[in-house]
Amino acid sequence: MYTDRLEVKFYEHLGMTMIRKIEQPEAKFDLYFMSYDSPGAASHGETLSNRQGLIELTHNYGTENDPDYKVATGIMSDERQLNTIDWI
Repeated sequence: MYTDRLEVKFYEHLGMTMIRKIEQPEAKFDLYFMSYDSPGAASHGETLSNRQGLIELTHNYGTENDPDYKVATGIMSDERQLNTIDWI
């Protein structure tokens, strides 16, 4: 199960919890939304779109067993794309 993987455990180690999981088996991917949700968190109990420190993880089915799978970082030679993680 993906929730046992190191990606989820890493964010749990930082104090985040999985606040929502969207399974899309027909499209062969799942989305995991990690956020701070302790009672003392600034956005505790808020809706998904009104969270501080929200991280979305995507699991594409089968990639963990595909030796030819390449991760797209979003960094292109023409520099038109940008991927960032903002921690506020």
